[in-house]
Amino acid sequence: MEDAKPMKTPMHASNPLSKDELGKPVDQTIYRSMIGSLLYVTSSGPDIMQVYVYVLDFSLILENYI
Repeated sequence: MEDAKPMKTPMHASNPLSKDELGKPVDQTIYRSMIGSLLYVTSSGPDIMQVYVYVLDFSLILENYI
């Protein structure tokens, strides 16, 4: 990292983004909803797994007493 060149943006200036004039329009609310759902699932995954493990442990304890 000592020999790296500092840049204001991680994107190359030689390849600028351009508007796709021929592309079909996209509903931004659906896209934002999907991204929000993905963020929720990835952030709540460990919590769901912890509850699953607790339920599994409890069911195994009940099996021993029945």
